[in-house]
Amino acid sequence: MSLCGYWVNTDVNGGLLNRAKKLAEKMGIDFSELPKPKEYPPNTMEIYHWRRRAYYIQCENEESFKQWSNAFMDCCRWVYGYNNKDPVHKQAFDEAIRRTRWELGRWGWWTWGGSEEQVLSDLISDQIDWAIMGRIYSKLNGAWTVRNMIRNQVLKTIDSFVSAAVAPAWKAMDSVVKEIRPKIEPVVKEVAEPLGKAERQIIDKISESCLSVINPILQEHVTPHLSKIVEVIKSPMTEAFDESYKIYDEHMAKFSASNKDEANKAFKELDYIPRSYHMYKATDKTDVMYEPLWALHIIFEDIYPWSYIYQAHDTIRDTMDNAMYTFEQRLLKAMEEGADPNSVKDKIKAEVLEDYKSDAFKVAVNYYAEIMKKIVMPPFNKLVIPACKEALEPLENLIPDVLKNPVPLISIYQLFDDVLNQVIDGAINTILSSA
Repeated sequence: MSLCGYWVNTDVNGGLLNRAKKLAEKMGIDFSELPKPKEYPPNTMEIYHWRRRAYYIQCENEESFKQWSNAFMDCCRWVYGYNNKDPVHKQAFDEAIRRTRWELGRWGWWTWGGSEEQVLSDLISDQIDWAIMGRIYSKLNGAWTVRNMIRNQVLKTIDSFVSAAVAPAWKAMDSVVKEIRPKIEPVVKEVAEPLGKAERQIIDKISESCLSVINPILQEHVTPHLSKIVEVIKSPMTEAFDESYKIYDEHMAKFSASNKDEANKAFKELDYIPRSYHMYKATDKTDVMYEPLWALHIIFEDIYPWSYIYQAHDTIRDTMDNAMYTFEQRLLKAMEEGADPNSVKDKIKAEVLEDYKSDAFKVAVNYYAEIMKKIVMPPFNKLVIPACKEALEPLENLIPDVLKNPVPLISIYQLFDDVLNQVIDGAINTILSSA
């Protein structure tokens, strides 16, 4: 199964119902006219992609369901679909896709996956479906099953035409990039100092021209909601980490080894804990964030509660994993210095626990900041970018000619993004310092 661009829906029946409601709205029909979606039995997960086939997997019990759903979530999040493995390519391509969507008015953190050709094809097909086909679907007549069949066939046809056009276009573009990159890299190194100076000067000009527009929008549409978001996510994360300390204590109490071989064997058992079902007692504490986060959907249309919750699960497990690793390394060092592992393990365990708590606090704060930014940034951009567009255009003339050829090395809108990020980060830090 190629899981690029897929996500895991653990509430299959609820997810199908919500998608049916959105589809009815898009096609301009009464939701009550639609046949009821198929009911799936308990412990069934959906491995879903908005344009590709979906998989429905039923587990024999709740414990198996949690283990498999977590495994699929990890695979969906970490799978790499691009043909080009260069990290600079990935960052640039991701940024180009995001910026293209936002310039089209498609605000939000869209999830995509697959090869470069697949991502571009999905983006174009999605835009056609969203901007053009919705008006056509609403004019179709006949029974729902017939109308839906027509829509599905239209989507397949669009996908086919778009894919056929994108593949050779991307191949040509990729060849050009590979050819021009060796020529650009030396130029970038030569102009690194003037590039940095020009960027700082332009950022200052952007701030002078746009902050009078940005700040009122920030105060009216963003700042009032940041405290509410912190209230939703802080308590569950605190409780989850508190529970994780108990899990740490519980399993460390079982640790026993009299030599290096026994220690390595015991370490393998510890390594299993952060990714095991034992952590459910901690990670499940964050699941209560779903309802209050979803309530914010009225204000923030692109909010995705489960993605933030799954990120919380990862954050908690990763921090526990770091604590286990630290314990292992410190114990091995003590053993190399001649210490008996059973005589020093309690002292090391206690020291690591204190470090674990300190790290957990820092990690949690970073998590709060990242989640707040993901929630408020799309609607903030939606309001700010059009409002500042007129002020930004004249600033293009500030870019020195040497930084425009053979390709532009400075983007006004990229620097504007930097300014917006600084503004949002400042607002978030102010809220967190008082939370």
